[in-house]
Amino acid sequence: MALLDRDQVKGIVIDNLKVIADIPEGNIDNTSLAMLNDDQKKIFLSTLKKKINAFPYQLRNGSTSTSVYYDISLNGDTINSWNTVGDCINWITANQITVDKN
Repeated sequence: MALLDRDQVKGIVIDNLKVIADIPEGNIDNTSLAMLNDDQKKIFLSTLKKKINAFPYQLRNGSTSTSVYYDISLNGDTINSWNTVGDCINWITANQITVDKN
């Protein structure tokens, strides 16, 4: 099964962060997540999970599937283990799963 690559995860993370915080332009991998307060962290995790779940599942033949989706287990302990945006991106890239609705 195909998983999201780091660039795809990074795009989702950046789009999600832009909703709740001012983030620098360019490579944000070393940007600290200490800028987020507890409410922002909750919103970030909730919307991040929704956006990952909604990302079209890419089949090897180039088409997409509606019966399979990407998923990730996110909680307060998870975000507290990330110091930077890059840590977040790397963790999601390494820990994502695919779920078949059937």
